[in-house]
Amino acid sequence: MVLDLAIHLLIAIGAAFVTQKIGGLPTMNAVKSSSLLTLVFCLILVLLGHQYEVAEAYWSALFFGATFVGMTGALHLKNFGLAMAASVYGLLFYFTNSFYNGIGGALGVSACFSVIFILILKGFFNKIRSNHGQ
Repeated sequence: MVLDLAIHLLIAIGAAFVTQKIGGLPTMNAVKSSSLLTLVFCLILVLLGHQYEVAEAYWSALFFGATFVGMTGALHLKNFGLAMAASVYGLLFYFTNSFYNGIGGALGVSACFSVIFILILKGFFNKIRSNHGQ
């Protein structure tokens, strides 16, 4: 269970970071980055599926949803915040994936919730920090 959870978190954090970094390139944007990376990840899963027993649909859904987290601009979430939002998404996916029906709205809602949750926490801690500085 712990190793499985760690794999979920690593995939979610990696997908979010790479999506954000590639999306920031001059000829790219967040949507192109998410699409391209998901396509590459799915191709890798299909190739691995010929050698090993891999649940392609499951892992591709995890990755695709995590790229939604990575679509958040670096202006709003920098490294630590992005890692935290991706971790929240990975945890949500790990514990609630039985409610998802493939790739669809639930992934986007989970990613959106994860980002908003971290942004609210960030604002809350910034408010506390500014009040202590007075």
